[in-house]
Amino acid sequence: MSQRGNLTGNPRQVRDLAAELHSLVQQWNLQHLSGVQLLKSMTAYIRFNVDDVVVCMETLTRQLKLIAELESLRGSNNSPMFLTWPTIKF
Repeated sequence: MSQRGNLTGNPRQVRDLAAELHSLVQQWNLQHLSGVQLLKSMTAYIRFNVDDVVVCMETLTRQLKLIAELESLRGSNNSPMFLTWPTIKF
């Protein structure tokens, strides 16, 4: 038994609901894929910035160690560590 022509009543409502459900699933998939791309870019951005922070912290640590060494040298010697030139020489 096949019906020709336009559907009416319950069969029409079922078909319309199935079409709407299919459309919503397609929209969901599109939003999901967009969200995945967004999360990937955010993760890459955060990972890049974290690496940058680590490099800056390593530089600061190295500088602090050098300052500590200079202070220990200065503490053991009473003479000035650096003698400056007069401004005429510049």
